[in-house]
Amino acid sequence: MCHPERANLAVEWADSDVGVRPPPAIHVDPEALYPFVAMADIDAETGLQSRFELVKGRELKTSKTRFLAGDILFAKITPCVENGKVAMVPGVNSSVGFATTEVFRVGPSRELDAKFLLYFLRGPTVRRAAVASMTGSTGRQRVPRAFLESLQIPVPPLDAQRRIIAELESILPRLQDVPREMSRLTHLEKRIQIAVVGEVLSRFRDEQDWVPLSKWIERIQSGWSPACLPRPAGYEEWGVLKVSAVSSGVFKPTENKALPPSLKARPELAVRAVDFLSHRANTRELIGTSCFVVDKPPPNLMLSDKLFRFIFRPEMGVDPVFLKQVMDRPEIRSQIQARATGTSSSMLNISQRSLLQVRVPPVRSEDQHAAGKILRSTEMSLARIRGARDQVRLLAGAAKESVLDRAYDRNLR
Repeated sequence: MCHPERANLAVEWADSDVGVRPPPAIHVDPEALYPFVAMADIDAETGLQSRFELVKGRELKTSKTRFLAGDILFAKITPCVENGKVAMVPGVNSSVGFATTEVFRVGPSRELDAKFLLYFLRGPTVRRAAVASMTGSTGRQRVPRAFLESLQIPVPPLDAQRRIIAELESILPRLQDVPREMSRLTHLEKRIQIAVVGEVLSRFRDEQDWVPLSKWIERIQSGWSPACLPRPAGYEEWGVLKVSAVSSGVFKPTENKALPPSLKARPELAVRAVDFLSHRANTRELIGTSCFVVDKPPPNLMLSDKLFRFIFRPEMGVDPVFLKQVMDRPEIRSQIQARATGTSSSMLNISQRSLLQVRVPPVRSEDQHAAGKILRSTEMSLARIRGARDQVRLLAGAAKESVLDRAYDRNLR
């Protein structure tokens, strides 16, 4: 039996334009400070715009998107559209603000509560339709303005809109909190790993006693970076690893690009189980980041020339799990960063010779393996937590999409 109040609401729902707005006409004072919102400042998770930079009027180009407090910024370029970059701008320190040109300004009408419109635009139905409408070349595709101009939102009376908003704001934060809580467990396990390694290294405080990495590493092997296809390798295809396969410190075999059929693979560069990989080229923060390939990787994946493979000296009995934690220590990271070269801060390089000269504490093999045993145990816990967290995130994301879709289904109200 249908609730009489909801039945009445269903009759009163009407369709309305979402409200794509032209830029507000203002005089820009060259000496005044105005809020500027870059794409990186738009929070895809919460939908609230909390970060911005204050910029003098003379530094702002007239082409920038102008907005007013309470407006909604809707990203129009890939991959920001797919990532759900839609956010509402709360009160700012000025009557007007500026944003990247890669957003549309959307402003609610008097019949629309701004948050009701925001949740609608952040919903999966609108996102999928926006992605389907995109035009332009690969990598620079954009949502046309006509998409938002023709988009209709189902609108109940204002009091019903506010009840729906209250329901959404009661449910959605709880869906976001579960993955966050699981992430805290991940941080706890990592702190245990840091403490284990710190205890071992505390016996070697005098850096004069440290030894070069070349004492543990016999040689370093580089990879190959041919021009690849803009997609991951498929079944029985060869692929070349991207730097992102190693950047997180956990090996990610899906981060690769397919080798064109016209090029012959180099099997000697294939990644193997128990390989120790490190960045040759990356940003200052990530240069020298390493990972240990624990499990057998998919076949036919090759090293790129931006990655190194360490070949250990057999007689030294190096524990790679322990070494991975050592390489992440600030005192080792600072050496790697100091030895990196390059004119661009966005991409630095370190040579094999320079990396082998980085000095590390001379921890005995038996102590490395004792610490490594504990580290492997915590890593197994981390893997389980990450797997459960990712599953929970998928379920929470699906639940969030379902909640948002149902909120705007007039047949359910």
